Amino acid sequence: MRNMGEKVGWTVAGVLALLVVAAMTGVVSGGPLDPPGSPASTQQNLIFQPASCAGFPIVLGTPGSYKLAQNITGCSGKDGIDISASDVSLDLNGFSVLGVPGSFGGVSASVVQRISLSNGHVAGWSGDGAYFGNASESQITHLVVSYNALAPESSSAITARSRTASLVTTKTASSCKDQVRL
Repeated sequence: MRNMGEKVGWTVAGVLALLVVAAMTGVVSGGPLDPPGSPASTQQNLIFQPASCAGFPIVLGTPGSYKLAQNITGCSGKDGIDISASDVSLDLNGFSVLGVPGSFGGVSASVVQRISLSNGHVAGWSGDGAYFGNASESQITHLVVSYNALAPESSSAITARSRTASLVTTKTASSCKDQVRL
């Protein structure tokens, strides 16, 4: 009988050992085999000169902060930078958005909200230097705007039209047909 008791005891011990091992495989895990994605960037989105005229206009279509990394020189028959999303901050970072003969507008934002344009120079565009048509709750600050609106009668250095007030504080608006049109 003792032999039978030992067999039952070893069987129970074996079953318990298997249950412990099975339970631990659910608790102790090496984690997923796929590595996590890269960490989200905390830097501002840098804007560089497009390689060709096919890269114009530069479209800012996602909310966020953008900063020029260098001067941007436009192309004939094209706008410079079009802001098509709300909640965009564009810091020219001391650089210039420069038009060429026959280029359209420098920086435009239409029917969007909470746009900020600051800290640079917009010059040489045949259309508006900065056009914020119906861009509500927006601001243009520390901006030098010159030699724009050289062609169409309806263009200005800065145009800001909105039912909700937009703040325009500019260092200089010179040599343009109209300085600031609100």
